[in-house]
Amino acid sequence: LTLDGVELKLPEQKLQRHRGSLTDFLRNLGSMYAVNLLTHAAGLLGKSSVLNLPRVPWRIGMTAFSYVSDSVGLLSGEASSLINAMA
Repeated sequence: LTLDGVELKLPEQKLQRHRGSLTDFLRNLGSMYAVNLLTHAAGLLGKSSVLNLPRVPWRIGMTAFSYVSDSVGLLSGEASSLINAMA
């Protein structure tokens, strides 16, 4: 499987003995390969420039975090002021 010139290789799996139905065995096998595929695809996409989508700058994230933390600080200050006024 190739993804824009990047080769995706799943690790070789050694199957263990299974006691149960064929349906359970196939379900577990499919689940194991699906998890491996998603894990390795996410690792490739996260570490390389395979996707040409612009990434969200850290500045926007930090500004949003700062805004939320300031709002929480303001809210707690107002709440403590209200509690002091009631007492």
